[in-house]
Amino acid sequence: MPSEYINLLIQIPLVGIFVNLLRVPFRILFPIILLISLAGTFSVKNSIFDLGTLIAFGVVGYVFRKLEFDIAPGMLAMIIGPTMELAFRQSLMRSGGSFSIFLHSPIALTLITVSFLLFCWNIYRGLRPQKALWEKALEEDEV
Repeated sequence: MPSEYINLLIQIPLVGIFVNLLRVPFRILFPIILLISLAGTFSVKNSIFDLGTLIAFGVVGYVFRKLEFDIAPGMLAMIIGPTMELAFRQSLMRSGGSFSIFLHSPIALTLITVSFLLFCWNIYRGLRPQKALWEKALEEDEV
């Protein structure tokens, strides 16, 4: 808690410097950020494997951005995934390995149903034909 106040006291006078960083061209800023990231990753364990992991995830993130994937759901899955897996295993152990434990609780059944419907809706949206730009423009003119 006190560290938040200290962090605030340090950051308030430095806001002007942070704003000026936004004016630095990307071609200059990117190599600096990359170098600091590589040095920081290597300094934690002195491991080349960690550098390779950093670069691999950077490439995956770049590909996801170019393919216009949302990165937030992936980050959320990486953060809460292990906790959900642990809870899933505990539930299965408690039920003796039977998946029916998820169908007895109305809350769990509701969440499973909503998840399934959202999954089906996303598949439907992805497979339906898209309207041409001129059709969309005609619809806007009619309104």
